[in-house]
Amino acid sequence: MAAGPRVRKFLLVDNAAAVRLALAGQVEVVVGKNIQVRHAETGAQAMAAIRLEKPDCIFIGMGLASGERGAPVVEQILQAHPDLPVIVCTSLPREHPDVGQALSAGAVAFLPKPTREDTVRKALEGVPKIAGHLRRIH
Repeated sequence: MAAGPRVRKFLLVDNAAAVRLALAGQVEVVVGKNIQVRHAETGAQAMAAIRLEKPDCIFIGMGLASGERGAPVVEQILQAHPDLPVIVCTSLPREHPDVGQALSAGAVAFLPKPTREDTVRKALEGVPKIAGHLRRIH
């Protein structure tokens, strides 16, 4: 018996549950239903989730719970997992030092908030593990 299509795994890290839920819905529209989405509010939760099961891609905000900054978490993730695609998802401008720090650490894309399906698609097109599995737009 042939196995079904592989589940694409995403980790969404942000202090706002509403942001994570909206982004999860947009990822589902762009990638399809064969996805698994996990959520984290802090860097510690993100690292624990990665240890539990490594995702195919991470979206991370620059403001996390309890005032934690996202850029150092991006550095921590990419030091431990340099092959893991991390997308910065923030309302901060691209020129902000935290965004620059995250991109310099190796984040693969900048996704401005509020997110939209087209901008989520564009960010994921730069992630080779995911790009070939995006839904076609009619």
